[in-house]
Amino acid sequence: MISAAAFKCNSGMIVIGGYHEKHFDITTKMLMEDVTPFRLEPGFIDNEGRFLNRQEAYRHAVQCGQVQYEVGEITLTAEQLW
Repeated sequence: MISAAAFKCNSGMIVIGGYHEKHFDITTKMLMEDVTPFRLEPGFIDNEGRFLNRQEAYRHAVQCGQVQYEVGEITLTAEQLW
C-alpha cells in the first residue's frame, strides 16, 4: 500500500510529504546547503517504509487495488491516490 509521496536524493536521504510539488521547494532549498550537485528522484513510500520510484509505485498501487490499471499508464502521481 502506498503511504506517502517522497523524494530520494543522491545522498540516500528520503524526504516524505503529501504531494511532490508541495515539498519540492523546501527539499530543494534544504539540499542546496547540504549536497551539491544533487539529484531528486520523485517516488513514494509504501506501508513498509520502502522507497519506490514512480514506475514501481504504479505497479504496486495497481496490485494493492489503490488505483485501477489504465492502458498506457506507467507512472504514479499523488493526484491518482489522494
